[in-house]
Amino acid sequence: MKNRTPKLVTYGCAYDKAVDIVCDRGLLHCEPLPEPFHGFCFADERDLTYVATAVAGEVEFYDNVVIGTPKQQAQIEEFIELIEAEARVERVDLLGVLFWNAVDETIFNEALGLPA
Repeated sequence: MKNRTPKLVTYGCAYDKAVDIVCDRGLLHCEPLPEPFHGFCFADERDLTYVATAVAGEVEFYDNVVIGTPKQQAQIEEFIELIEAEARVERVDLLGVLFWNAVDETIFNEALGLPA
């Protein structure tokens, strides 16, 4: 038997909405994560470059939003304080969903009105 590694996708919707989508559509190969991911929306592009070099390991970038692991999130918070960028950063909570196949991901995205 072969174990597959799930794909983690982040969304800007509530956990309850994600659970409703999973239940209503009978999705069996995905799991919304109850704890939110914290994203950091940087207003200044230079700060994005700085944070990429200041945080250990790889972080994910979506346009001007940085998402890291829980340990990296603490490092990002420290970095924001260090460069006194609090006024230039907006913190956003994101929902993480694990997908074990592309079909469930497509159905989930369609339910949210996102492109396939």
